[in-house]
Amino acid sequence: MMRKPKISVIVPIYNVEPYIDECMRSLVTQTLHDIEIVCVDDCGTDKSMDIVRKYADTDNRIKIIRNKQNSGIATTRNVGLDNSDAEYIMFCDPDDWFDVNMCKKMYDTITRDKTDIVMCGANIFYESDVSHKKSDNGYLRVKHSGVFDVTEYMTYTTPGVLWNKIFKRSIISGYGIRFPDGLKYEDVCFFNMYMLWAKKMSFITDKLYNYRRRAGSIMNQTFQQKSINHAIDGMGTATWYYNYIKSHGLLDSKKIYFWRNVFINNFYFALDNASNPTYRREIFDYAIDFIRTNAKSELPKPIVKMLEMILMRNDKMFHGVKYMGGIIRIKYYTTRLKIKLLGVPVWRVKYFDNRERFDLFAFIPVWVRKSPMVRVNL
Repeated sequence: MMRKPKISVIVPIYNVEPYIDECMRSLVTQTLHDIEIVCVDDCGTDKSMDIVRKYADTDNRIKIIRNKQNSGIATTRNVGLDNSDAEYIMFCDPDDWFDVNMCKKMYDTITRDKTDIVMCGANIFYESDVSHKKSDNGYLRVKHSGVFDVTEYMTYTTPGVLWNKIFKRSIISGYGIRFPDGLKYEDVCFFNMYMLWAKKMSFITDKLYNYRRRAGSIMNQTFQQKSINHAIDGMGTATWYYNYIKSHGLLDSKKIYFWRNVFINNFYFALDNASNPTYRREIFDYAIDFIRTNAKSELPKPIVKMLEMILMRNDKMFHGVKYMGGIIRIKYYTTRLKIKLLGVPVWRVKYFDNRERFDLFAFIPVWVRKSPMVRVNL
């Protein structure tokens, strides 16, 4: 009888023929041999799976699963979870590759430290989107070393990508954690749900994962979107997370974290990546509907503050504000500007010759020197 693998590495595959050979080679040559490689075919149209099958012919650790139809990245990852057997789970994107020692170092760390999740560093290779290099380095940098308690701050400051981490099956299965079917940006949603239950986390500063920025990837499609509003899926994953914490009785304890760190972040991401006014309007529509359905007439103070910051960011935002149908109202006069959120004054500005008085939440006065202000005529 074949011994149970220590790690299941899940690889979702769709039209990555130029890259899949390097990915597979990095997995079959891992110094930790006791792994299974779960390759899920999402019904692509190129020869990616022909390459995978050649590896499978000579390596019985490779398991090939085929979706009934093209189902998207989230569903494909769920299929991988359902068809894997090991106690620990890792993910490798098919256009990236592992360092030869990655599985061994991640497994040794999580078992030695008795933690619930481990993160390592990553090398980034740019075939496209070089303009994101600075933000990538800041986001993916390993900010800690050693073992830490999992807190909301730790969750928020840890990048939510899957591929530089190792997870425990017992937590994934035990708490019904799934990827949001049909949605992009599924990795951060999965990570946020997982971290609700994780108690301890380890960090490795070694760069064990090799991440490729390329044309045609999901993030590249987001940056280059023309005919599809990819970014709105970020709002969909926020809804998925909200429903998850609600169904597990965590809404009261995680409500502030959700509005401040999930809803606002995803709303901001969607707006930043909306390439035209129509997409922006769709995102505002989604946000308005979600707020009206779930927040009723009252929002936690953190979301009020964050919304105020977003609205004051630049004049482009105000095109959306006009469309928000009573959720947010702006009144501008020659000497003052007032913003109301759900009927509550949250931001008021009075203009003077050489200084401005800001009234935060309509009663906290803040005096500053005269500076350029966003002004709109409504």
